This record gives sequence, structure tokens and C-alpha cells, in this order.
Amino acid sequence: MRSISVHVGEPQAGAFYWVLMEKESAHCSTVFNELAAARRPASTWIAALEAGVDELKRLAGDLARGPRAEADGPEG
Repeated sequence: MRSISVHVGEPQAGAFYWVLMEKESAHCSTVFNELAAARRPASTWIAALEAGVDELKRLAGDLARGPRAEADGPEG
């Protein structure tokens, strides 16, 4: 299972961007790398969060199993 988080930033007042971050490795719990980010801001935090969750769902593919590394088997 890939460890991916969604967070929202507000670099300018009223401009909210979602970001997907992925844990670097199973052995390191504190290092995350940016996986994807919004190209345009949302006007509210919740709109940005929902857009980020939608992107995570798209990346996951099979929503019953969640995002998997290609090497992960059915039980991965």
C-alpha cells in the first residue's frame, strides 16, 4: 500500500491549493515527497481538500483496494 496524504496550503489569502505527498519509504516515517499539486487555486479550503481527495481517488484506481505500488500483490 502506498502511503499518500492530502493537505491544503494557502500561500496567499483566499488561494487554497491541495498537495498530495507520498512517504519516501516504508522504513522512514518522516520523509514525504510531493506527488502532485493543484495547478490553480480553489477559493475555499474545503473545495481544495475535496479536489485533492478526488485526485487521490483517481491515482488509487481500484477504490476497494486503495493506491498500490506496482509490485504489491492482491494482499499487498
